[in-house]
Amino acid sequence: MHKYLCLSLFILLLLQTPFLVIGDKKLIEHSCEITEYYDLCIATLMANHTSLEADLKGLTLILLDVIKDKGYKTLEKVKSLNKTNPEWYEPLYECNFQYKAVVDDDVPGAIKGVNERRHQLARDGMTDTTIKSQACEEGFMRRSLPLPLTELNTIVHNLAYLTINFVGLL
Repeated sequence: MHKYLCLSLFILLLLQTPFLVIGDKKLIEHSCEITEYYDLCIATLMANHTSLEADLKGLTLILLDVIKDKGYKTLEKVKSLNKTNPEWYEPLYECNFQYKAVVDDDVPGAIKGVNERRHQLARDGMTDTTIKSQACEEGFMRRSLPLPLTELNTIVHNLAYLTINFVGLL
């Protein structure tokens, strides 16, 4: 009897696991549906193996980590471009300044806001991030220079914008 009970319990646990994963995937899908950037949202969250186990707060923190990572990638690209294109010094300096603030202040402030349930602090950090990514781009546009950071600026902007939506759900 004990053997059958253990076997039944084991089978029941195996059957529940796919439903738990589907349920968590549905949370991601439903949360991403409220954003303008559904495809980016789904791709970003599904790329992180912990997202299927995360609640809404966890998903928001994953997005913030991705923004911070993209911010560091942008700073690396700025440094690389500075070496190969010294004539772009001024707009690259502006981008460096903007993205340093994103990774050192805005994202950590937003993470703190999410963790402390101070949602306005989190929204403010992400709003600042959208502005800073646009300011970086506009530094090149004002000087009629090529736009070497457009892809990164766009991703950071769009991720920050959709993170604002996630914070609104918390």
